Amino acid sequence: MKFQFNGQRFKQARIYRGLTKNEVAEKLDCQRQTISAYESDPKANPSENMVRCMAEKLNFPVKFFYEKPQKIEIGSTYFRALLTTSQRYRDQQDEKMELLAYIYTFLQEYIDFPKLNVPNCIGRSPDEAAMLLRKQWKLENKPIENL
Repeated sequence: MKFQFNGQRFKQARIYRGLTKNEVAEKLDCQRQTISAYESDPKANPSENMVRCMAEKLNFPVKFFYEKPQKIEIGSTYFRALLTTSQRYRDQQDEKMELLAYIYTFLQEYIDFPKLNVPNCIGRSPDEAAMLLRKQWKLENKPIENL
């Protein structure tokens, strides 16, 4: 049975690694248009050798490029200095969060993770929220030596 190449997964891997289409084209020794076709045209089906090369250059398993992506809802990613953070970097971090959410969702089927134990700090200042959290977690009011 032949599996269908998934261009959306290829795009995810490229963005995850923080690469442009031109940079990936150079790594794969092909044209930028070829990369665009692989990412957006469902009929574009690279050879098995090309997929192995993609996997090697992007450091992802070959199987990743044949999986159907599961859309997982993730919250917003916040950056300290939004104006000075490049769009490329923001896209890369968003992709990393989506893949981490996918891994977490997968692991939830096999692991009972502890419940989140964070107090409601809505409307409180950061200092008040920190003190409330320290109280709930029974932490003293000094630096935490080992997280």
